[in-house]
Amino acid sequence: MNIRKNRSNKVILSGGSFGKKSGKRNISVFIASPGDLAAERKQFRAAIQQLNARFADGANVIFEPLGWEDILALTGRRNQSVINEEIDRYDVFILVIHRRWGQDAPDAAPYSSYAEEEFHRALERWRRDKAPQIFVFFKRVDAAQEADAGPQLKKVLEFRRQLGETKQVMYRCINDSKRSFIDEIDLHLRAYVKGDLIPFPDH
Repeated sequence: MNIRKNRSNKVILSGGSFGKKSGKRNISVFIASPGDLAAERKQFRAAIQQLNARFADGANVIFEPLGWEDILALTGRRNQSVINEEIDRYDVFILVIHRRWGQDAPDAAPYSSYAEEEFHRALERWRRDKAPQIFVFFKRVDAAQEADAGPQLKKVLEFRRQLGETKQVMYRCINDSKRSFIDEIDLHLRAYVKGDLIPFPDH
């Protein structure tokens, strides 16, 4: 990742330089999630590292991961405007959700969480440009929890219902095992590079 600042001293992340120097196609991958999925965010980076070690070289690509942690490390705060700018340039957007809908976002109306805002920003860009590729993963919740869902989980379940009805963005479910999410990331990003994905309905 290339890090620079503009004249106003604003941090700008530019992921293309390493790929250009190596002569490989640079594929930037952004992960969005509420705060209860720290383990999955680490697994995401492990999956990217695994792909770069085992698959990327032969496919002449290199994957670049990014999440809000990178913005926090560079700016000292979770700057949503900078995160949104990153979403606007990334090739792949991954959203993973479990029980929590996400941090309240009073400055992101009409959205009720930053994760929701990030998803819809990526979706609007896809509707306009047919990019980024969007993958959504739901970590499984047992039936008892679904039957007695609190306010956060109710929003998650409603979002899943909406995706199922519109079918504009397909989703997959993952389980609690460490390999489940890593394997899904590996599978989907390989398919993305190979052009083996089923296109989303255009509606």
